[in-house]
Amino acid sequence: MQDKMLSIANNPEDYKRFYHNVDGKKIRHDKVHNLFGYNMTRAAGEAFERIDPEKRFLMFSRSSYIGMHRYGGIWTGDNKSWWSHILLNLKMLPSLNMCGFLYTGADLGGFGADTTRE
Repeated sequence: MQDKMLSIANNPEDYKRFYHNVDGKKIRHDKVHNLFGYNMTRAAGEAFERIDPEKRFLMFSRSSYIGMHRYGGIWTGDNKSWWSHILLNLKMLPSLNMCGFLYTGADLGGFGADTTRE
């Protein structure tokens, strides 16, 4: 049962099968999936600005969309303790900086999986 559940989690094909009503238009979920995380970060950023306009807050989100760099940084999500994941992060972090994200973070040493002495 566990394997069956893992195979249905976050299947990109599933995102194409359901829709949202956006401004009266039927939009596929895969087209607006990251808007939820963006709007959560934006709402928090705007709320902090109202609470204390003299203070700068730093928030990190794992979900992103165009313009999110105005409201917070981005974290790349959980990685494995593998050399290939270190290489991916070393490529991804500067790319995010070039996209306007001044604050980025990664589990560079890995969050999951076992590592070796090497």
